[in-house]
Amino acid sequence: MEPTPESSLTVTAAAFDPNVPLDKIKPSPYQPRKYFSEESLLELTQNIQRQGLIEPLTLRLLPDGTYELIGGERRLRAVKRLGWTTVKAQILPVDDQKAAELALIDNLQRVDLNALERAQGYKRLEDMGFSLEVIASKMGGGDRSTISRYLSLLDLPQEVQDLLPRGNISETHTRSIRQIPDKVKQIELARQADKEGWSVKETEKRVNALLGNPQKAGGKGQKGGQKPEEAIVDPAADVWSKAKADMDFIRETFWEVKYGPYKTEQGFMKDGWNFWISPRQHVRAELAVALRKLSDAVAATADPEELKEAALSSEEQDRKLAQVNQQIAQTTLNMLGKIRLPQTPQEQAELENVSVRGPRAVMEWIYGQGSPLVLASPLSWKEIGEPDPAQGLKGILDGIRRTQAAAGAAPAPAPQSAPAAAPVPPAVSSPPAAQPPVDEEKARRIAALKAKYGRIL
Repeated sequence: MEPTPESSLTVTAAAFDPNVPLDKIKPSPYQPRKYFSEESLLELTQNIQRQGLIEPLTLRLLPDGTYELIGGERRLRAVKRLGWTTVKAQILPVDDQKAAELALIDNLQRVDLNALERAQGYKRLEDMGFSLEVIASKMGGGDRSTISRYLSLLDLPQEVQDLLPRGNISETHTRSIRQIPDKVKQIELARQADKEGWSVKETEKRVNALLGNPQKAGGKGQKGGQKPEEAIVDPAADVWSKAKADMDFIRETFWEVKYGPYKTEQGFMKDGWNFWISPRQHVRAELAVALRKLSDAVAATADPEELKEAALSSEEQDRKLAQVNQQIAQTTLNMLGKIRLPQTPQEQAELENVSVRGPRAVMEWIYGQGSPLVLASPLSWKEIGEPDPAQGLKGILDGIRRTQAAAGAAPAPAPQSAPAAAPVPPAVSSPPAAQPPVDEEKARRIAALKAKYGRIL
């Protein structure tokens, strides 16, 4: 009898153990994930170090007295990094079949699995007797077509499958590649798409060209060797036609949409949508309403599972970017503990002499040779829009002391003033030297960088 969604998730009589020895926990043999993000593990380790382990691991007790992991591999790896010897866990009384099922479902519901890992996990559930409909229901109410598309990845040559974890080609790319009957040609084209970063559209064109479909591939027609006009089909044409038929769709606002090629900032030609919206009175408000309604109209016709995956993928990218920014900030604060600031008037005078050579020379005096902050610093003061080396030096030192204070470190004291020297007669001033013309665009970019990152860099 085939397992059902309800029976497969029912576990009773779980026990809690606050002190399971880490050296007695074995990894799950049913873990579909092969690749773990180092950035994500680092963030998790730092969170557990600050807040403790909030969610316990899920284990089962084996006959030999050891434990097998069911859920929580990233947490297990994190606490091992912290040097823990015991960990709290829920102990479930489940057999091999139930343990495999729970471990697979727990991991397949994560958003950071790559397409191949997801396909392999779905395959193991299918081998355990679950239908595609039941697997889809366990994954949040999707449909069997989504599961089927992932499973078809396992029919590709191993060389193509090995490219998927790299992220340059996706499951969507492989839909075109699978149309090629020759497996060797599949491998060659997939490797080229991975190396050159082809879009899905470009992959489709290359496959059509390989299969001898010149109309679809954009090749030359039969008349006089001229290239025919390729019919560009808007994948969302039904959305716009339906919206146009609804006279109340976006009231009092003129709008149009056209699908076709456009040139990106990097110089590539891509197919996409060009929207023309003309509000009448309340420009921002009407524009906001129009964009929201257009977005809702597209979302209403999208595959719910694909829409969910796209949203989660976007959130994951934002989360990873935040992790990178946090690590950069932490690295900068760590480096502030290894700096040399002027402590005496003699050192201050020495640094002022060095500052004439530019910001990089100042940063090298402060951080030492080989520091990434030195390598990232500009060579001259003009590059950051500061003509006066003395003011530039003051800005760097003030910025470092502010960062130290914000990080809780004791700021280095400013050097004591030297005894006042005898007054020097004023020199006869010469006419100011002619200044080079200001590059306004460069000055604007520099000002934006200074506002974002401060004067320290």
